[in-house]
Amino acid sequence: MGAYASGLPFIFLVFALIYIASAWKLWNLDKFWVSIIRWAMMFQSGAVVLKTLLALSARYVGAAEAPLSDEMKFALIIFIIWNSVVFFCFFCFPNPEEAYDTN
Repeated sequence: MGAYASGLPFIFLVFALIYIASAWKLWNLDKFWVSIIRWAMMFQSGAVVLKTLLALSARYVGAAEAPLSDEMKFALIIFIIWNSVVFFCFFCFPNPEEAYDTN
């Protein structure tokens, strides 16, 4: 567990750089990158929701479960809702290549 915890700052930095690069490309409205970033963000947010739901369901399959506090339950619900909103915003956005064709 100590090796995993020591690698967390590096993992956080990598994901921060990915999010910054994605936001910068979306801000510049680069037509080529909009589609790629759209699909990547959809995959990332959808995969996070699925992983969280699977992990939560695996907790309650067996009889031995560690209880979650009310604050942790609330944080997980907000986390799942936020990532679901991100997923459906990118999923339901109609034809981004034409919408961003103002350049």
